[in-house]
Amino acid sequence: MKQLKSSNFFDEDVVCLKKDEDKVGTVTMTTLDEEDDDDDSDIERIPLQPKHVRVSFLEENEDYRDIHESKLICIDRYLKLGDIARYPVEMGNKQQTGTVINVKVVADLQTTYNENNEITILKDIDTKKLINYYDIEEGTCVLLNNWFGVVRNVYDDIYIKFSDNSVCVVPVTAVKIEDKYKDSSRFCVERVYPGVKVQALKSDSFLNAKWIQGQYKPSNTTGYVVMTQISKVYVEWQYKNLKVDTKDNEQPPPFSIKDVSSLTILRSMHEHQAMCLGSLIQFESKNEAKDYGVELFDGLVNPCFKIIRTKSFVDVQWQDSTITKNIKSTDLLICLNIDEQDFWPTDYIYLKEEFKNKKTLSKVKVGVIKSVNALERICEVQWLEHVDRESEKIETKEQSTYEISSHPIYTQRLGERVLITADISPIEKQCKGISEEVAKHDWVGEIVSINDPDHLGKIGVCCCPSKNIHYVYPHQIFTISDTEDYMHDEFISASDLDDYEVIEDDEDDGENEDVIIEEGDDNIMEIDGNNEGDDAEWETEDDDSEWETDEDDEMIDDTIEISIDNNNNNTNKNEFENEFENVFKGIDNENEITNNKEAKQEKIKKIEEKIREEIKSTLLDNIDEKNATTKTKLKNFILLDDPPENHHFIDNENGILSKHFYKTIMKEHKLLSTELPEEGDIIVAAFSSRLELLRAIIFGPKDTIYEGAVFMFDICIPGDYPHSPPSVHYYSLTVGMGKLNPNLYEDGKVCLSLLGTWHGKDETEKWTPKSNILQVLLSIQGLVLGVQLPYFNEAGYDKLMQNSEENFTANYYNERAFYLSIHTINQTLNMLNLSNESVFEIFREYILNYYYDGKHMLNYINEKCQKIIKNSEKNKDGILNVKMEKLETVSKGCLILLKNEVNYLQSKLEHN
Repeated sequence: MKQLKSSNFFDEDVVCLKKDEDKVGTVTMTTLDEEDDDDDSDIERIPLQPKHVRVSFLEENEDYRDIHESKLICIDRYLKLGDIARYPVEMGNKQQTGTVINVKVVADLQTTYNENNEITILKDIDTKKLINYYDIEEGTCVLLNNWFGVVRNVYDDIYIKFSDNSVCVVPVTAVKIEDKYKDSSRFCVERVYPGVKVQALKSDSFLNAKWIQGQYKPSNTTGYVVMTQISKVYVEWQYKNLKVDTKDNEQPPPFSIKDVSSLTILRSMHEHQAMCLGSLIQFESKNEAKDYGVELFDGLVNPCFKIIRTKSFVDVQWQDSTITKNIKSTDLLICLNIDEQDFWPTDYIYLKEEFKNKKTLSKVKVGVIKSVNALERICEVQWLEHVDRESEKIETKEQSTYEISSHPIYTQRLGERVLITADISPIEKQCKGISEEVAKHDWVGEIVSINDPDHLGKIGVCCCPSKNIHYVYPHQIFTISDTEDYMHDEFISASDLDDYEVIEDDEDDGENEDVIIEEGDDNIMEIDGNNEGDDAEWETEDDDSEWETDEDDEMIDDTIEISIDNNNNNTNKNEFENEFENVFKGIDNENEITNNKEAKQEKIKKIEEKIREEIKSTLLDNIDEKNATTKTKLKNFILLDDPPENHHFIDNENGILSKHFYKTIMKEHKLLSTELPEEGDIIVAAFSSRLELLRAIIFGPKDTIYEGAVFMFDICIPGDYPHSPPSVHYYSLTVGMGKLNPNLYEDGKVCLSLLGTWHGKDETEKWTPKSNILQVLLSIQGLVLGVQLPYFNEAGYDKLMQNSEENFTANYYNERAFYLSIHTINQTLNMLNLSNESVFEIFREYILNYYYDGKHMLNYINEKCQKIIKNSEKNKDGILNVKMEKLETVSKGCLILLKNEVNYLQSKLEHN
């Protein structure tokens, strides 16, 4: 789940108390942070009160504290290269966001150790003059013998000074750390540094130590660390420089490295930007240190400092391509909820429609965003002929942000560490005076520019350790993951783009290329619990289990009674009941009528068919009874013989169904046949040959942005139902264009706590054996589709509704959802017109009646759209206007596409 923000504070903010500004700490949790059930920290599981934040203070002996926001001052906010930020609404930023392109950090420092126990504090030091105290830490990237690796473990030897001025060297494992910070503090000691007090782990721990000054005394058991030195590191070797050595079978260097001086440490160019409260640092050079009266020693002790306060300033390139420099970071908000239709200068993009038609990304042209008008939803795009070799610019064109999409492969960001997988071009080597040998070793670096004006279509990489900057195409670099779970993926090449394909409905034999719909593609999605094919899973339910009731028994008795009546009493009730029970005893039961396996299977099949027929008869009676009291012409529950072949769960294996399963199915079907809303906005189809399958449509609720759209779902009831919820698949008609609703995914997933696809915190939201399919359908209709601002349907977003920044985003989400709803209407009608085998076919009469004959919804939607278009064309600002949570106008970018959809909609009305 995305992290959310609506309070005045973010994680990692540096704060101080209003009543004591010297008391400084870091925010470690806000009320809107996602709770992780797998988090190892008990502290993270303790809930916060509203408007409180959890703070770890730098002051020693302090535990974490939960403090009301009104009692805190935010004195710094950490922003990184590539972060997206914006001004608060009240500062009048025209609602555009921007990309952080440079960071400056100024810090106050305090010595961690001093010979005379004197504390030295240095103020306002530019962190560019500093380096981390530890040369190598866990996660440090290193090179050795043309191999790239990541340090996973570091072992230190420590220099300990005692009260008699004697000094010894021992492994860190020989001592116990006397940490002044509590374990719950963000600043507790994880690795020793000068000034940390240590105690011998055993009485003789220092007996065999190496003594630099003085000699061993049994009384010297406690001292202070004055220096550390790495004794050994463990390195996970990940990649080899194939530009130097192409041997496939060469073994990497050893995992354990004792001579750390043999390693080339890849210091980040932006190391100084990551220095934060509590960081341990030292001056990079003697000259820098002398400017502040600090003396660096060539001998035993070099001063180590801890950062005790910071101030950050950033440069931001806004969406309109303007740049503002030296902004105080606390004046900005971090954008954690990025809208998929937001773009920024230098982004690689492509046209959705072209991708839909050409099927693979390798065949679509790529563009680079030059500027964006965030309010009008319009951007200027520089289209490129090629993005994998030198090429001419095609054209610069204005595009709606709704018709483009971010490139899924070319997603590199400033500051990322990458491998260069291609040779440096001869022209570049000649221009820059780079030798062939140096060029071969320029293969690891950091991104310093993307699509700058002089190198459009290319990415600038500053290589380590040479500091040479090379401009390469995006497919020529590979981003190195900063996690431990790396994968040896193949480097990206143009051929990789063929893997990104459009998912289409093949039932129209290619006649309808506008329709993009996924139907049961196993490569796209697997829903847990949908593959119940094991007979044991279907047969182990005990008839006396807690979820079987007297009402269930009455239902099955009713079925048996109906069977007797329908057979003119030729079938004895007890005989029929016995046959029913025989179905579930299994073919190996010695009491079976025959020992012939095929005969048994045939008998089971016939009895099952008989039971299905009786259930069908019962349901039809219920339907007829309901229709007699219903004013509507069409039934809202229909029973068909067989499910359509395009049902998403058609291939799920049945197995032999249990007696209880039939009872449960009857109960569910009876509920659906009698209790669906009489308005006819939910239609459900059941199938007598596959009682566990259902298909349903829900018409978009009145007075919402989804009004008029048809939402179709396939449902599969599992064998252990109702202990487990049904599986539900949504048929999206906006594949490749974005989600129509936060809870309905393009791949068919339905995100609903009742289905177990989202873990709601409220127990009442979760599935229980008392839940039913009618509840699921009503929840989708009311809780998913029936809200005015569906943006806040995203899990946890309801807490953001009072936040002005988020309401702005929510309104634009409504605009996009409205346009996609109109697109869905057209796609639905298009599918019905082009084929009598579409997924909507069994509901053809209902849908056409809804749009044309009954509610005349199509005409109503057309008039609604025409009014919005007319108002939008009068709106000179070209921006979205919302009144009472209803669209009055749409943005210029939305208007372009909405007109096309409405023209198509009008043609349907004219030809009806």
